[in-house]
Amino acid sequence: MLISHAHISCSLIYKPAHSLATHAHTHTLHTLTHSLLPLTSRCLNYLRYWPGRVLQIPLVPVNTELSNALKRGAFILKQNRFVSLTVAEGAKVPDSVEVDCEGLVLKQKIRLDRLILPEGCEWGTKVTKDFLVGSVYGRAKAMKD
Repeated sequence: MLISHAHISCSLIYKPAHSLATHAHTHTLHTLTHSLLPLTSRCLNYLRYWPGRVLQIPLVPVNTELSNALKRGAFILKQNRFVSLTVAEGAKVPDSVEVDCEGLVLKQKIRLDRLILPEGCEWGTKVTKDFLVGSVYGRAKAMKD
């Protein structure tokens, strides 16, 4: 979806500290003045970051087509949707951490060993080797077909 010749604005209402007037002043800020503004489903999230800070990064499953259980209708019941990471200085902050789903079977628990650690990152202090991402659930009857 595109917005043509759009001016996106926001209004700020404030009372100056030095003024004792009872009515507020209104100002309008024009933040974007592009002729075409594409709208996406992603939102911008600004993050205050410094090297060594622990970040909560979302988990994203990959290689789901290589798991017979997931191809036949099983799903991952997530226990944790995020994992704690620290990013080294100069490294890119990752958008997500991938969970390798290759070869998953029913009732299998997905742990830390299935997570693909991005380059320049380390696990957070609270992430242990028995960190549980989730479990694979589905109907066993459907898996036998």
